[in-house]
Amino acid sequence: GVLEFAAEGSDGGRLSDEEELGLKKYQVPTVRLGNYLTQPVDFLKIDIEGAETEVLKDIQEELVNVKNIFVEYHSFAEQPQSLNVLIDILTQAGFRIYVQTL
Repeated sequence: GVLEFAAEGSDGGRLSDEEELGLKKYQVPTVRLGNYLTQPVDFLKIDIEGAETEVLKDIQEELVNVKNIFVEYHSFAEQPQSLNVLIDILTQAGFRIYVQTL
């Protein structure tokens, strides 16, 4: 489909469905990550500025094809946290969890 991307700076930004003052918005085409996980993947990095949990929910079944995964979790003050859901998905898929904070 198409989602709205809010640009936050020279390289930064995130998907956004809310009004954010001062941020330039772009309509961007999207594809489902699960379509690319139909065969073995050695390493998958997910750093998508707050959409990590939603994507992991969508690709739960395909995670059997991923050997190693790195997820950078983002949460925002105005939104509910979902780290527990993310950890549950990864644990059920057989991954060991290592957490490092900033």
